[in-house]
Amino acid sequence: QAWNHSFYWQCMKAKGGGTPDESSHKQLCDKINASFGSYANFRKQFAEAANTAFGSGWAWLVSDRKGNLSVTKTIGAENPMVASGKLIPILTCDVWEHAYYLDYA
Repeated sequence: QAWNHSFYWQCMKAKGGGTPDESSHKQLCDKINASFGSYANFRKQFAEAANTAFGSGWAWLVSDRKGNLSVTKTIGAENPMVASGKLIPILTCDVWEHAYYLDYA
């Protein structure tokens, strides 16, 4: 669980988010397009993984050892490295219930 949270914070940056800039992230964009058909399809699959991780868990963009990308989810404190032993995390979203509690009523 500690590794998941540490990796989660590494996935963020100030003013980040949105479609990757192809001029500075060409390899990633090419892999996303090859694996999902488009960035929009990737986002749809990633959101579905996050929205169906009931209660607590994680949505993941992962790579296999050949460099093929896919989306998966884990429940509880699992991560793709432990769950499959073969997947390499690229990006994650924390969907534990504490991650979306409202701070203000």
